[in-house]
Amino acid sequence: MDPKGTEKGVLSLFFSWEGLFLFVILAFRLAFIREVPLQLSPDEAYYWDWSRHLDLGYYSTPPMVAWLIWLSTKILGVSEYAVRVPAVLSGAGFLAFLYLLSYQIFGPLPARWILFAGALLPLFTVYGLIMTIDPPLLFFWAGALYFGWLAAEKDRLRDWLALGFATGLGLLTKQTMLAFGFFYALWLFIYARERWRSKGPWLALGVALLLWSPNLYWIAKHDFITFKHTEEHFSRSGTLGAPLVRALLEQLGVFTPFIFGLFLWTSFQMVRRKDWQSQRPLSYLWVLSAWPYALVFLLAFSKKINANWPMPFFVAGLILTGGVVFSLKGSQVRFFRGLYWLGLVLGFISVLLIYQL
Repeated sequence: MDPKGTEKGVLSLFFSWEGLFLFVILAFRLAFIREVPLQLSPDEAYYWDWSRHLDLGYYSTPPMVAWLIWLSTKILGVSEYAVRVPAVLSGAGFLAFLYLLSYQIFGPLPARWILFAGALLPLFTVYGLIMTIDPPLLFFWAGALYFGWLAAEKDRLRDWLALGFATGLGLLTKQTMLAFGFFYALWLFIYARERWRSKGPWLALGVALLLWSPNLYWIAKHDFITFKHTEEHFSRSGTLGAPLVRALLEQLGVFTPFIFGLFLWTSFQMVRRKDWQSQRPLSYLWVLSAWPYALVFLLAFSKKINANWPMPFFVAGLILTGGVVFSLKGSQVRFFRGLYWLGLVLGFISVLLIYQL
């Protein structure tokens, strides 16, 4: 491995081939949701109805999705297009953070291929078009990953503040963001313990909790109904072992067997190779992807898991996979890169089918 450690700014991204690619994706998706007569899905209609009754919280999730739909429909008028615009913008922001973090850790070539994968994998594509809680969650999650890495590496006040804002806004979007805070704190404790002696992590925690506090107040005021609803998801049991097989097959499907298979291989290599674990960038991506996935699969041994639940964990997983594959040296390089490219081809075909359907 040869992590690069080069920081690419947002402005320099705009004036690059990758920035042009992001602009084309954004323009195409905006045109697509404008021209295709696709009615709101049940979830989209559900969240749009929330947006007509703004509050600090709702039965099943925090309020961010309703706030974004309200803002979009206020500016653009009430339509299917206006409801979905925040999903497209969130998807573009997610891809930008995905590329920036990949560039920061691995350099330009791996970052380019990771960006292509982020734009072509089926599940990420769906949530770049359909407005549910997941598009803004991906955006805030990727932002927290990016600023979390910069904060740990450079210990700058602005990065810790940005991490706190991204995490807090993510907590206002979906409870899954709690997993980011837990595994980030765990990584700091194991691999960057010296940072706990600075003010940065505590500042980020304070900002995140401050942003989340209105929703926490609403949840407490309503007898913790949101937490109870979340708990119900994990009470759905199945035949012992069957949900695990189903969950694994779903992840292979929504991220392609080649890309997700490479992620599993990379995660296994991280377990085997202490020299990889000792590299802080690789350990960061590993702890924020493979470790939560391990818990998901452990839970899936007896509980039914939806395919989109572990999706945020694959953000770091995709960066780890692409970074390792395109940083490898030796006789196996062509084989592993070939598998990655096959994943991109399969993803491209899947995306075409998604747009067609």
